[in-house]
Amino acid sequence: MLIHGKKGEAYESRDRDIHRHASRSVPGGGPSHTVAAVEDLAITVVMLTNPVAAGEQGALAIKTEVGAMCLGNRHSESNSNDRGKLALKNMDREGKTSWSWPVDPKSTKGPWALSLQCSTGKKKGRLHQTFEVR
Repeated sequence: MLIHGKKGEAYESRDRDIHRHASRSVPGGGPSHTVAAVEDLAITVVMLTNPVAAGEQGALAIKTEVGAMCLGNRHSESNSNDRGKLALKNMDREGKTSWSWPVDPKSTKGPWALSLQCSTGKKKGRLHQTFEVR
C-alpha cells in the first residue's frame, strides 16, 4: 500500500491486501486506521494522502475487481457537518480507480472517516479508513 506522508513523502506499507474483517494501523502521519469489512469483494488501498493539510488536495486510490463500481463519503469525526462525497466510479481495465478532493482551508482539523462501498454483480465490499487533516 502506498501512503503519502508528511510533505508529500510516499512510502510503501508491507500490507499488500486488506483481508476480511482486517484492522490495521497505517504507519506514519497520525491516527490512521483501515478496516475492510468485505463480504466477498476485496478492496485494496493503493494510495492515500495522509495526513493532508487544510487547503491542499486529498487523494485515495483503490484496486478491486474489473467491472466493480464504488462510491463513498468522508467526514470529520468531530464535526458531522464537515463532509464530502466520493462520486460513483467504475474500475478501469486493471480494476483500479481514484478520487481526489480539495481540502477546504477552514476544514475541521483532526481525524476524518472515509467510507467506501463497492459492488459488481452479486459481490459487495466495504472499506472504512481514517485520515488526518492538519
